[in-house]
Amino acid sequence: TMNRFLLVFCLALCVWTSQAVAAESSAEKPIEITADTGLEWNRDSKTYVARGHAVASQNGFSVEADVLTAEYGDEKTGSGSITRLIAEGNVKLVSGENTGFGDHATYDPLSGKAVLSGKDVKVIGPNLNIAAKDHIDYYAKEGRIVATGRPLVTQVDNTLEADTITAWIWMSSDTPPSDQNGQSLKKAEADGNVIIQSGEETSTSQKAFYYGDKNTAELIGSVKIARGPNRVEGDKAELDLTTRISKIVGTEGKAGRVKGVFFPSATGEKTADKPSPPLATKDSQGKMPASGKQP
Repeated sequence: TMNRFLLVFCLALCVWTSQAVAAESSAEKPIEITADTGLEWNRDSKTYVARGHAVASQNGFSVEADVLTAEYGDEKTGSGSITRLIAEGNVKLVSGENTGFGDHATYDPLSGKAVLSGKDVKVIGPNLNIAAKDHIDYYAKEGRIVATGRPLVTQVDNTLEADTITAWIWMSSDTPPSDQNGQSLKKAEADGNVIIQSGEETSTSQKAFYYGDKNTAELIGSVKIARGPNRVEGDKAELDLTTRISKIVGTEGKAGRVKGVFFPSATGEKTADKPSPPLATKDSQGKMPASGKQP
């Protein structure tokens, strides 16, 4: 019967994979694969093919798809051990509280690396959404995500967009800050045409670094910060996404690199009154104005 075939398949799989996995870590568990429709074992191509809501799981990490192909027989890991999983159609990766979605995926059980691709590739966690137009590399054992193809990271009411984004999420072994508020993002690095949207403030730069423990960001290269009609420009900036205070500086030793344009009214029309800009700037030495007051 099909049920018996599934049982025998899974038992054989567990025995073979346990040899290679146990050599790496005694705490590792074998890969288990189940499917609704059927399983195929091709000895010549050294593959198992599971069809119909196929699921492969190991150590709290699972891969689901319409079709799963497991490759085995790598000489480096031992005969019979699974070396790669290929997922096709309605792919879903689950690791703890984080879930990845795509049309296609490959997964390396030994390194814990999964590559998601397709039309709507994304990883969702508590108060976190990472979407990309190209593909997402997910390193499950490290809690690291590399997204390419103008990825967009959304966390609560803040967004981060760039050509490439590398993000680290909080792992169960980490000690997140007490005021984490269920957020998943530990830190992030964004490279190329960076855009950060925080409330009514839009910031752009060439590179950016986000720090989840402080909920702050550092922008580098051709920095521009706009809040309504008001804007400031410089080479570096510090953003506090909690207090919404922005600080911008010029290149050290070079004068005139910080520029600000401020309007007192929401419409951007100039008046005779002195404006009260909402953005703070520093001089080339990183100091606030002589008055000591921050706008």
